[in-house]
Amino acid sequence: MAEAQLFLCRVCEESFKSASRLRLHEAACKSKKLKRCNELAQENKTKRAIRSVKEFHLFDGKARMGTTAAVDNLKVVVLMCHGVVVLNGTVPEEHYHNFFLLSCGIRILASPVLWHSHNTVAKQLLRHFVEHYSALYGRSMVVYNVHSVIHLSDVLNHGPLDHFSSFPFENFLQKLKKCVRKPNFPLQQAVLRLNEMSAFASALSPTPIFQFKQVHFSGPRPDTDLYSHVTLYKQALFADFFLSLDQRNSRCQIGDNVAIAQNFFSCTERSLVIYSKFDALDNFFSYPVNSSSLGIFKVVDLSPVLYIAEVCNVTCKYVQLPHNREVVVIPLLHT
Repeated sequence: MAEAQLFLCRVCEESFKSASRLRLHEAACKSKKLKRCNELAQENKTKRAIRSVKEFHLFDGKARMGTTAAVDNLKVVVLMCHGVVVLNGTVPEEHYHNFFLLSCGIRILASPVLWHSHNTVAKQLLRHFVEHYSALYGRSMVVYNVHSVIHLSDVLNHGPLDHFSSFPFENFLQKLKKCVRKPNFPLQQAVLRLNEMSAFASALSPTPIFQFKQVHFSGPRPDTDLYSHVTLYKQALFADFFLSLDQRNSRCQIGDNVAIAQNFFSCTERSLVIYSKFDALDNFFSYPVNSSSLGIFKVVDLSPVLYIAEVCNVTCKYVQLPHNREVVVIPLLHT
């Protein structure tokens, strides 16, 4: 009897130890899972942080890597915008300068303002880019696509680069494919659907230059003695870009000022924006051209004074990027 009790006690003890080890193992597994979840959350947070403005869809589901939309956005993010700041100090200086020659030349040719007046400058920059590229990477690396950038400036009759880019045609293929619902008569299906879309679009009222969205009741307000029947808005949707009151989408150009939109409001058939502006603008780079000539600035000293302007005076949107302890703003050309 005593032996049976002793055996039973040992069994219970072993069972308790096994259960304890199992609980510890489960706890360790849960801890590892939680740790991995946190790591994934941080990675996802980093990816979201990369997409600095609403117009960039490179890192979300709207543009899968490898698609033409992703390629178009990659061109914008790396070549036209983020690369100017991100590559500074991360690659050898001569490689960085070579990238600058290409970036500045393409930015000039893609700009609706600079493409004609600075065409000669762009041609010189792109020619220097190919020569410097050959010296850096070898003549064998100067393939047809590299050489062809020299001739981008020769097409003055066609306007800025985006006016004769093939990306819109490639991107339109996805719409064309959606027009075909069955294997019979694919051409007829596509033509009929396109005609329907064209007729529907022509029947709609013309799109206004801008639209206010999302009424709210916070933020700075105009003087009620000067402006009556005021309605505040969070967002302003323009034909080519989007502005809102959040930190990523509020930088814009108003007149000659780099500004931050603080609020949008309408009153008695007028549409206005309340904004603050940076008092000091400086060149971010001076090679191969002064960055200010391309609309790229280092900005400091945000004025505490608020100003009011007509929304029609907003001419472009800026992307704001941190650089060391400074802030760089770059005009958004492609949206």
